[in-house]
Amino acid sequence: MATQEIELTGGAGDTVTLHDGDVYVLQVCDISGVFAEHALVRTDGGSATIDLSIVGDLNLQYVDFENIVVINGQVVTSGIDVGGNTGIIFMSPPSITSTRSMSIVLTPGMSKTLTPGVTYTVTTLDMFGWEAFPIELSSTTGGAILDLSIVGDRICSHISFQNITVINGTLTAYQSIDGGGNSGITFSNVISTGTLVSTGGDTTTIPIRYNRMTEIDVVAALATPAVIQSATIGKPTIVDLSSVGNVTITGASLRDIRFINGVVTNVNGIDGQGNGSGCIFVSYDYTSDIQSVPVFMTI
Repeated sequence: MATQEIELTGGAGDTVTLHDGDVYVLQVCDISGVFAEHALVRTDGGSATIDLSIVGDLNLQYVDFENIVVINGQVVTSGIDVGGNTGIIFMSPPSITSTRSMSIVLTPGMSKTLTPGVTYTVTTLDMFGWEAFPIELSSTTGGAILDLSIVGDRICSHISFQNITVINGTLTAYQSIDGGGNSGITFSNVISTGTLVSTGGDTTTIPIRYNRMTEIDVVAALATPAVIQSATIGKPTIVDLSSVGNVTITGASLRDIRFINGVVTNVNGIDGQGNGSGCIFVSYDYTSDIQSVPVFMTI
């Protein structure tokens, strides 16, 4: 059994993992969470515990613990006792009737954990991962379930969900993973294929679902753009580029479109609103053959 000195640091949503079987002597402690998003300290060995030696007493805000044995000193926290802890005093855990409004905006490759015991009213939900860079959304605490109250009907793609319950609104997750403990989420692997071919003055409306394009050919001009938009303004639709790869279009006016599994470069186009990752807007002066600074970029 090894003894080592550590610094325990972290913030809301962070998980600090310690190697089981060791004794840790705490030198610096700067870890805390917030009411809606706790921090977590745990071991990496399942049910195995570790010993934590502390000089004096610690008072922590919204820090959860799992399989931690305090052998010297004392820890007081307003977090959650996940299980297997000794020598830690848990004070005033969140009430299961508590509610909190929040926005969840996640881009490819991100992960987010939320603390159970709170009902989250999600006013903005924007989660569109890529096949190679999925998003993870889960509860911070083992098998504990957390509730999401969705405002309206929403879609997302390439998300790994675990222990999430949607209690209001609807959430359809395309090309996503049901990691267990979920309810109220519609998982769909249905892919609608089609082509996106447009010229100046055309308006193309894409249904709110998962759309894989086998051809993209948009050629227009800024003076007479080709309008490409979601079927319902304010509710983004998904356009999967995996069949065509990265593409360049010109003169497109885009609104509420999410391109995934590739990047679209829109030359001399218009960024309406609600467009997300996977689209680059650039302006280009063809008369001088000098490219200007991109007016908008999201990757």
